[in-house]
Amino acid sequence: MIVYENDKYQVHITDTGSLYLHQPQPEYTAILALHEGQVVIAHQTREAVGGLTYEIPGGGLHPGEDPADGARRELREETGLVCGDLIPLGSCYNYACMMNRRTHFFFTDQILSVESQDLDEDEDVRVLRFPVAELFTRIADGRIAEPELSHGLLLARLKGLI
Repeated sequence: MIVYENDKYQVHITDTGSLYLHQPQPEYTAILALHEGQVVIAHQTREAVGGLTYEIPGGGLHPGEDPADGARRELREETGLVCGDLIPLGSCYNYACMMNRRTHFFFTDQILSVESQDLDEDEDVRVLRFPVAELFTRIADGRIAEPELSHGLLLARLKGLI
């Protein structure tokens, strides 16, 4: 049963009282980008967690948009970086027990140019860069807890890219 809906989401409740989120456009993209040998991070406030997060650039795909094109767009919008070739890393359901969102992951170390950010009105992204080893350390000790960053790093490591 739908308990709330708007143009982007529907909140459902199951017979047992569990809630889940359904998105009519559930495809997302994320990009692990290396610039000058360091991982590019979008450091931003997320209201849902009441604080700052460390994320790889990414976001929702536009209807009919190719995931690689969306990754390039999100990287440029959030960081100002324009990239060359992308390597597909795979995809995952971020939180399958709560939502139908699927994220497609990509990797690039080909930064062609740096432009200005082109953020949405509700975005406030500070671009940071970290060495790969430091990110793994921060994940291991709990200072970073964002799953897309962790998953992107894992996929890139497993494929021998970092």
